[in-house]
Amino acid sequence: MQTKQLIEAFKNAKAGYIAFPYTNKQNETSKRTIYIGASYENAKQKDIDTIANFLLATDLGYIPNEKYTRADWHIALNELLTSLKSPDQNRSQGQQDAYISITENGTIKWNVETQELYIQGLSVKKTITEEGEYKVVNSAPKTIAKNVIRHEYLSTGKWRTFKVTNLEGNIKISGDTLEIE
Repeated sequence: MQTKQLIEAFKNAKAGYIAFPYTNKQNETSKRTIYIGASYENAKQKDIDTIANFLLATDLGYIPNEKYTRADWHIALNELLTSLKSPDQNRSQGQQDAYISITENGTIKWNVETQELYIQGLSVKKTITEEGEYKVVNSAPKTIAKNVIRHEYLSTGKWRTFKVTNLEGNIKISGDTLEIE
């Protein structure tokens, strides 16, 4: 599929959802549906409130697990809250400088350096059609706790970015859904 064709479709379509096949670096193939009408800033604020509530109520959200302790859980909550409230300014500016937004909310963007198109949005559905090959990762207990918190409780944990060069197929627009077949 031509990148120009995609850019025009994204500029003109007011699609809230995009459905597409995707192959990642580990050669996992899946069918994905993401919502591009979401605001990352709103999701971030919601997550800050969620974590703040967890910290106020001592064990709210804590899921006992043999891979991390209650102390790891609380450290993970505090570190996630800090990173949401005060992101690395140099990294944030670098991200802003690296992309040109195609859509108003910045969910479709062009990387100036790599000359590649990216789609970013809230992951709604993922159906794996072909398993990939993943390395075994031995994460620290605090990291495992952070991953559980992101996956189970945080909106920003469901936010995904996809490189369009890994997409294949034709564009189909149906109502508020843009589908890449």
